[in-house]
Amino acid sequence: MKPTKVDLHIHTKYCPCAKEEMTVKSIVNKALERGLKVIGVTPHSYPIVEQGLKRLKTYEKVREEIKAFSNSNLQIFLGAEVDCINSSGTLVAGKEIAKRVDYILAAPGHYHLSFVNKPPQNKKEKFYYHHRTISNLLDNPLVSAIAHPYSSVLEEMNILGKSARKCFEEIALKAKKKKKAIEINNKFFISNSYPVEFIESYKFFIKVLAEKRVMFLLGSDAHSLDNVGKVPGNIFEELDISESQIWLPQSRNFA
Repeated sequence: MKPTKVDLHIHTKYCPCAKEEMTVKSIVNKALERGLKVIGVTPHSYPIVEQGLKRLKTYEKVREEIKAFSNSNLQIFLGAEVDCINSSGTLVAGKEIAKRVDYILAAPGHYHLSFVNKPPQNKKEKFYYHHRTISNLLDNPLVSAIAHPYSSVLEEMNILGKSARKCFEEIALKAKKKKKAIEINNKFFISNSYPVEFIESYKFFIKVLAEKRVMFLLGSDAHSLDNVGKVPGNIFEELDISESQIWLPQSRNFA
């Protein structure tokens, strides 16, 4: 599977932070237009905290909408971007969401959300706190992949430099052992808001994982139609990552 044919992190209009244009039909049409073969629609979990378990119906609604395109030339999965509450790897309504989706993309680092425990202010301590969170999420049997790891500690990662390699290797070994994927999220590579040195630090992280033969989930993190399918496929060529390291959901869960 070519990296440019996969996008497993796409949000719909049912997420308050996504645009109204992000209907399942529009997402499918845009994916087909751009030649994608596999996509994953991943509603956020945070509305459940704000509005209660009734928001679980969002996953059921999206599942029904996906079924309408079962005969298209596109394999469509239902995932979920699920917020991690603390460094122990606790997920928002994890078990309830897992019953309704094909895979859980666990999101550490959403520290701006009121219900998520805040990390230490000291930069090194903050990095290691985030690192522990990712490690514990990899131990969580509900988790299939880690969303945008270390994205909230890019400055801290840059400060640590190559001394962070040990942490990255720990994550790589655990991800392989637990058969979990690590997301390569395109927002780092299409945004102009990150300094070049931050991007280089992030590429170093990906390179360490690639050397350990970790599986990667490719995601655009699209909240608008323009970004659907915009995954960082060029990073595979730049860092000499094998296409065999592209992670795909293995089965659908219609529970």
